[in-house]
Amino acid sequence: MSEEHPEPKPSLLGRLTALWSNNEEPDFHDAFHELIAQACTNGDIGEETAQMLERLTTLDDTRVRDIMIPRGQILLIEEDWSLEQIFNVIIESGHSRYPVVDETHEQIRGILLSKDLLPYAFRQQLPRDISTLLRPATIVPESKPLDAMLRDFKTNRNHMALVIDEYGNLSGLVTIEDVIEEIVGEIDDEHDEIADAPISANSDGSYQVSALTPIPAFNEAFDMALSDEEADTIGGYIQHILGKMPEIGETAALGDWQATVSKANQRQLISLHLRHRPAEPPPIPED
Repeated sequence: MSEEHPEPKPSLLGRLTALWSNNEEPDFHDAFHELIAQACTNGDIGEETAQMLERLTTLDDTRVRDIMIPRGQILLIEEDWSLEQIFNVIIESGHSRYPVVDETHEQIRGILLSKDLLPYAFRQQLPRDISTLLRPATIVPESKPLDAMLRDFKTNRNHMALVIDEYGNLSGLVTIEDVIEEIVGEIDDEHDEIADAPISANSDGSYQVSALTPIPAFNEAFDMALSDEEADTIGGYIQHILGKMPEIGETAALGDWQATVSKANQRQLISLHLRHRPAEPPPIPED
């Protein structure tokens, strides 16, 4: 008499694969969340892995516009800049890729890779301009889903795409790192600043504010009514009212507050220091 053996229990990977193959089913998300929660409870996967798997289910619902670097915070290189100007920007910012535009910042000329300039740093004959060094720019709409964006990055073997709005205007920039961070969480590299709380109070009554703080959150915290028509974040708002990318130490008046740029690089504002503006002295009475 042969001994009966119970069928082996399907592995977590097998169950996930079977479930994912039917991801069009109405109850897919509920079943997926339940399976992940059960696997986490049983110790089959850790909390971070569970979070990554959960994020995968929302990747096709997230759009490029939701994660892109806004236009006002992109470090652009103008096509007529000298090699010395360009080298200075690369040395200060440390990025590997830069969008190149015309002097009006309306026409996209291509992408400049830092490594393509290395031969000219060693006294090789300089090109008359940088147009011969530019790579074609990948252009995508704001509405592109992140799962499709990730596939494009993989297929085309590029790491950066420029984002345009419905009118064809440059509205932002997205990198493969931005998309991957939506799955695995924040990735810090040697050029990233350590993230602080969005708004933190100092002992002297001033505040340190992240430049990426959304304007509605900033308004609520400081009882203000700044418009978010021209920018989504307080850093973008500062750039808008100053009409340029401000440098460290530059100030802007925000109602009763004075904002000073405390951290920034060539690519974006990072942090602002807020303190109450000194009261205006009373007018001197005329004789």
